[in-house]
Amino acid sequence: MNPESVIRNIAAIVPLDKNEIEWLTSVLETKSFKKKELVLQSGDICHYETYVIRGCLKIFYTDKTGTEHVVKFAIEEWLAFDLQSFVTQTPAFYSIQALEDTDTFRISVTNLNRLYERIPKFGKFSRVMFQNSYVLLQNRLMQNLFETAEDKYSNP
Repeated sequence: MNPESVIRNIAAIVPLDKNEIEWLTSVLETKSFKKKELVLQSGDICHYETYVIRGCLKIFYTDKTGTEHVVKFAIEEWLAFDLQSFVTQTPAFYSIQALEDTDTFRISVTNLNRLYERIPKFGKFSRVMFQNSYVLLQNRLMQNLFETAEDKYSNP
């Protein structure tokens, strides 16, 4: 798998030189998942941030009655992981499953921390990504609190 899209997305926020790109790609792991294969099972520890190259992942939880609640989809060029589990290395609340055959790049907690130390400007990329994610989360919360179901789906 070619890490071009990963590099392009990072470079749109922080430029990387040749040595930084080489080091970054050396710590990315490739992993393919078959349709319906679990990337992360609720209760397991999330050891990776997973970047979708091709395919689609769903992030969901299953309640006590067995009902599945989809929180989000990670399409191509999106990240999928259980943030709390990843950061704290505690059991995950969410499960992540491939909706179709999916190719990914992954980075471990250890390698991500090494990346922050080795390429400090990568912290800016992460900050921008988290800010964007938080804005989307706030919008979704406001939508769930104040819009009717009809309004939610008629104004995407």
